[in-house]
Amino acid sequence: MAELCGGCDLPSWEIFGKFHGQLPGNSANALQFLREHGVLPSRVWCPRCGVPCHLRKDSPRWYCSSYTVDKNSRKRIRCNFSISDYKDTFFERAHVEPWKVVLFVNHWLRKHWDHAEVINNLKFSTETSVQWRKNCSLVTETWLERQEAIGGHGVVVEIDRKLVWKRRPKEGKSKNQVWVFGGIERQTKRSFVIPFIDKIGREAVLPAITENILPGSVVACGAWGASLPLQKLGYTLIIAQEEEEEEESEESNELHALSTPKTQEVKEEARYNLFTPKEEADTPDTHPFTHTLTNSITEESNTPDTASAHLLPHTHTIRELWQDLKDWVRRPGMRSEYLKEYISRFLFIRHHKEQHLHHFFTEVAHYFPPHAHLTKPDLT
Repeated sequence: MAELCGGCDLPSWEIFGKFHGQLPGNSANALQFLREHGVLPSRVWCPRCGVPCHLRKDSPRWYCSSYTVDKNSRKRIRCNFSISDYKDTFFERAHVEPWKVVLFVNHWLRKHWDHAEVINNLKFSTETSVQWRKNCSLVTETWLERQEAIGGHGVVVEIDRKLVWKRRPKEGKSKNQVWVFGGIERQTKRSFVIPFIDKIGREAVLPAITENILPGSVVACGAWGASLPLQKLGYTLIIAQEEEEEEESEESNELHALSTPKTQEVKEEARYNLFTPKEEADTPDTHPFTHTLTNSITEESNTPDTASAHLLPHTHTIRELWQDLKDWVRRPGMRSEYLKEYISRFLFIRHHKEQHLHHFFTEVAHYFPPHAHLTKPDLT
């Protein structure tokens, strides 16, 4: 089997110029790219004769060209074995040229993508564009399910929940409110996000934490998580003494609609400041373990460069994650049943900040490996 690509980072304009099939030789470039990433086989062995097959240029099939001699008639008989180049791959039963799929994926992995651009430029039908979006989402969803739990002994993981799909004012009763719950390592930025229909409760949050965060982690959250029994489960809990965000409910929607620009300014300022001097003096100490932890950090932190700085009780990192998620996911026409697709795509691109196309097709090869006789058969 040919050596696989170890990494390649091509700009979008170079991908278009290199793989667009209407330019001379580009269709072959796309096929070579897919073979280098393990999506298509580079060699196929005949299971009957044990010799390498050859790929015909006029059709995507591998053929065996060996001959055997009939013992009785002494005539040469050609082996009629053949197999599709797309057998058991990402392209099996696909009626789209591979170079178009490469360009589709390249566009799908961008922040601003839409079906209309694909339909106009690649001449896809609406049904074909939707189907390939589902195929790509299957790859990122599978990648997301295979991710290991984050955190570890002494690693700070910030957790939070956010309402991303809510009823608009005067639209009647809210039916499909969609919440997300997630966590992110403060230093490495490894993260997870889980969608929930309707408001999430303690019975949903605890399993999500134990499945996605390793015991021994330091879990930082807002005041909403103060009642979680995480210490009994092997975690260290620190509470961020920040102003709680307003509940995403009918009352808060109406209040937001009536907010003046000055009120919004104050809310925005409070989002980034843990306390004002007056609030710090008047805030009761409702979380003794948080108070003790904060005091010990203050006593030990005589200089800015301290190992305890990463233990400060705040959730700024996950709030940045929610802002990024909002920018990527929330848009007109968003449907709650596809939220898992949106989230997996967002996290995949966020995790692979470079070489998006390389990492995507590497995952494709992992999920759809070409099983078509890649190794020499043992005919003994």
